[in-house]
Amino acid sequence: VVVEAPLLIEAGWGSLFDEIWVTTASDDQAVIRVAERSRLDSVAVRARISAQMSQDERRGYAHVIIDNNGTLDDLKQRVNEFWRVRVVAL
Repeated sequence: VVVEAPLLIEAGWGSLFDEIWVTTASDDQAVIRVAERSRLDSVAVRARISAQMSQDERRGYAHVIIDNNGTLDDLKQRVNEFWRVRVVAL
């Protein structure tokens, strides 16, 4: 079972899962994406991001870290690679 839960770690649910996969992106990339998706200005987006757990903290909980600075196709490729190695290979 795959669960997509943006606040999984903050909610204290990490122990319920065998693995935690974390995607990371540069702050600038994250601001651009959230601003486009939420129609917020960059100041509001940066305020939201700074109120959350830092990427460095999230990485500390991760079994897999996926760089998400590229395109959606790049992300899909990285996820598929990790899936083949960590799930299918079992």
